[in-house]
Amino acid sequence: MILPAVESADSEMTPELSLFLSETRSDDSPLLYGESGEKAYLILNRPARCNALSLSLLEEFRRRLAALEERSDLRVLLITGAGNHFSSGLDLREAAAPKSVAVDISSDPFPLTAALKDSVSRNFPAGERGTRDVPPGFRMPWLVVEILLRLAAVPQVVIGAAHGGAYGGGGALLASCDIALAEPNVRFGFPECRRGLAPTLLHPFLEGRASRRKLYPFLLTGNAIGAAEAFRLGLVDEITPEGECFSRAEEIADAVRTGAPERVRQAKRLFRTPDSALFERAAEGFLRHWESWNESPAAEGVAAFLEKRAPRW
Repeated sequence: MILPAVESADSEMTPELSLFLSETRSDDSPLLYGESGEKAYLILNRPARCNALSLSLLEEFRRRLAALEERSDLRVLLITGAGNHFSSGLDLREAAAPKSVAVDISSDPFPLTAALKDSVSRNFPAGERGTRDVPPGFRMPWLVVEILLRLAAVPQVVIGAAHGGAYGGGGALLASCDIALAEPNVRFGFPECRRGLAPTLLHPFLEGRASRRKLYPFLLTGNAIGAAEAFRLGLVDEITPEGECFSRAEEIADAVRTGAPERVRQAKRLFRTPDSALFERAAEGFLRHWESWNESPAAEGVAAFLEKRAPRW
């Protein structure tokens, strides 16, 4: 599915999608948000970069989900990507940039484990206002974890509609939706090992979809798989005809809205409410992933990816 510019909207766009894009579209916004009736929409809007998850996109995504937690009037949240892909995952060029970001770590939603608290305290001293200067390679994966946790916490039923590529954090984003749809051309991949990074950031969330044993060879090789294999593993719930993924998402959204609102929310809480064990695994997985950023395999793996060459291990 390709989401065209509003000026050239075609038949692949649902009326609801066309309406909200005409009201909210801004070409320089990395994340588009809109509402239509009881439905909310989020569109990853970096098509020239295959919707790579930049710092600004992740910060805005986090802010939107936090606001949606208070919106019981909205029943469904639909997520997709503009252009030819759902998302290529974390923007490694930005994550590896030698700069710092001032953040208030204490405002994040999941409790810091003792090991994580110690790591944060040792590496990032608190400033006068309690903020800490952290590199993008710390902040951006942290935001990915928070977003995946918040997708389970929002009261809306979250429907993801994927086309093209869904890699790394992009694949986990789709898999963390309550209902994940994919077109036949979708390719999934989790290439952290190929980038020299610890594959621990996303696995707590992927294990909610597929068994650890089934995920194991997938993470070891970093090989991409197609929609049919992703469906077999349980990473997606349905494969739609080509070009019809978002229309199918709208159909499911309308079906969800036929149920009693409180009972639908109750069903989501029953199956999706994050427990303390998930918070613990997410924090520990993040810590191991962050530590790997400071080791030589990551330096070589990320550099090789950005330079479009084979890594020299």
